[in-house]
This record gives sequence, C-alpha cells and structure tokens, in this order.
Amino acid sequence: MIPRLQKALAEFTGTFALVFFGTGAVVVNTAYTSAGLQPIGHLGISLTFGSIVALMVYMFGPISGAHINPAVTISFWLRKQTSALDSGFYILAQLLGAFFASLSIHILFPEDRNLGMTTISVVQWKAFALEVFLTFMLIITILRIVASESNRLLTGVVIGGIIFIEALVAGPITGASMNPARSFGPAAVLGDYTHFWIYVAAPVLGAVIATFFDRLYVFASEH
Repeated sequence: MIPRLQKALAEFTGTFALVFFGTGAVVVNTAYTSAGLQPIGHLGISLTFGSIVALMVYMFGPISGAHINPAVTISFWLRKQTSALDSGFYILAQLLGAFFASLSIHILFPEDRNLGMTTISVVQWKAFALEVFLTFMLIITILRIVASESNRLLTGVVIGGIIFIEALVAGPITGASMNPARSFGPAAVLGDYTHFWIYVAAPVLGAVIATFFDRLYVFASEH
C-alpha cells in the first residue's frame, strides 16, 4: 500500500508542475510580447497545459492517480475510489502546490500583475455554465479512459488531449480552468478573488454531474 504522505507529495508536485508551467506559459507569453519577441501564443499555451498534464499522469499516476485537480478528487471520492481522509490530503496538497507554483512565478516575474489568473470575458452565468460543461467533459473523459483496461498506455495522451482542446476553444472565454486549484494559485498570491467562486462551484458541479452520468453509463452497459 502506498503511504498517504507519498500520495499527497505526488499531488503537490503534480499540481505545482501544472500551475508553474501552464500559467507560466501565460506569463512568459506576456513578457515576450512586451519585449517585441515572438510570443508563445494561445496555441502554445493550450499545448503547454495539455502536455504538462499528460506528463504528470504518466509520472504520478502509479502513485496517487495524478488527480492534480480537486474536481477529479471529488469525483473519485463520490465513486468511493478515494477515501474521505485521502481526498482531504489530496485537495490540501493540490492547493498548496498551486499556491507555491504561483508564488514562484511571482518571484521570477515580479512585474507581472496577472500570473496567468483565470478571468471571464462573458457574463457570469455563461462563464459558469461553460466551466460546468468543460469540467464535465474532462471528468467523464478521465472516468472512461480509466475504466478502459485496453487503453492504459494512452491515458496521459487522452487526458492531456481533452485539456488541450478545451483550453484552445474556451481559454479566451473563461481561461478553461476546470480546476479550482489552478485558479486558486494566482488568486491567492495576488489576493484577487474576482469571480473565483465560478472556478470553485462550476468544476465541483461538473464533477458531480459527470460522476452521475458515468454511473448511468455503467448501469446501461450492465442491462
């Protein structure tokens, strides 16, 4: 049995990497643009988010499952695949990992006043609905690929792929967070929680709906 502390450390490291490289790409893109250099661009930022998640799945999946997202942890807790105590440790580790990642970026780029923070470009209810849908698609993808015994080697690619697509399409609208920890890091360091409730409530609701839908899928396959 893998020790709880080791699992929490894996979640901390994985979430740190996600936020550091993902939001770091946003910060570097801004710095490049300001300096008149070739920016990474929206495509590059989306690819960074998808790629780092895929890598973390392969690195830490065997240890903790590589949730690196409280919404994913909540889904696995609802499915009774993660205990309440483990889930608490996971979420705390994820939030700490995100915070220290954003703090590191702030130290490296003190002139940046955004830190890759998730913001909305539409009215709140549309942003909320979109984040619910995006999280639903992410969680149902994770649950289905994890349930597929024949595609284990593709797990990271599939999960990273859905994140890449969602970030590419919805990034300019809501930041395509789908992850309370990812939004928490920059918000906590900057002390700016504008619209932060959307990035907590919407992913949680999306995870609950996806978990329920997955149970219906399993039920239908058995009858």
